[in-house]
Amino acid sequence: MASTLRKLFAAMLLLLMLGVSTLGRAELRQSSTTGLDFEKVFFVVNTRHDVQKRFYDRAMSRFARAGLHPSPVSHYQEGQPLLELILDSQALDKSCGDKVLYTRKLALQENVFIQRSPDVRTFSTTWDDGTPPYVTESPSVEQLEADLDRLVDAFIVDYKYANSGKRKSS
Repeated sequence: MASTLRKLFAAMLLLLMLGVSTLGRAELRQSSTTGLDFEKVFFVVNTRHDVQKRFYDRAMSRFARAGLHPSPVSHYQEGQPLLELILDSQALDKSCGDKVLYTRKLALQENVFIQRSPDVRTFSTTWDDGTPPYVTESPSVEQLEADLDRLVDAFIVDYKYANSGKRKSS
């Protein structure tokens, strides 16, 4: 019994040390939104057609309350940063009943230059939050709105913190 308790205590201590070590690194990591000129970011919502405008307006309202004003995707210029909100559910085979494949994600895509080959450029995701697609019941409009709020708010918090001047440089 005492041997088992010692092993358990040692394992917990190791996990605690790893957690503190990881946390320390995370605090020093610079956000990919640091220095991002949000006025040059374009925003788009990919969701069900019947709620697309409603969700776009809801997200834009949240950005505006935070003092952020992305450009509408209708004015998109190739190569500019694109912030894409995906709240998408795809019907599955009838054998799955009413289940859908649901994707909820907010991703910032930007031109990225490869350090080892500066002449090579790619359009890549530099910030994202959400979940990989998963099978679930069809989400309600209220659930979609809650997911929208959480994703947009997470981006706003990261962006504001990364650009507040209060972060320690790494």
